Amino acid sequence: MPEASLFSKMFNGEIIEFLADIHGTIRRIGKNAKLPMNYRNYITIEANKRGGKPCVRGLRITVYEVLEYLASEMTEAEILDDFPDLTREDLKACIAYAADRERRLMISPLSA
Repeated sequence: MPEASLFSKMFNGEIIEFLADIHGTIRRIGKNAKLPMNYRNYITIEANKRGGKPCVRGLRITVYEVLEYLASEMTEAEILDDFPDLTREDLKACIAYAADRERRLMISPLSA
């Protein structure tokens, strides 16, 4: 089953592109947007590793840690230099995972 599908509709003479994901969420995308990466190939969750937190490729580096490094203004090069087991794709997977998690929270709002 594909992760997402791209489709176009004509509105007021302009072609608008949309992305529909496997959860049925449809969103408008920009002209140069690409399909989101499949972070599931990079992010793993193992009960016996780091308390079951999402980690990068089974390593003991959590998605949360990578996001904190990026938020603290570490450059991609600095992170990759400090953690030679990580790749540029791993960093993008962490961001994609966080974006998907945020999108899921928006779909099913927390109860008050």
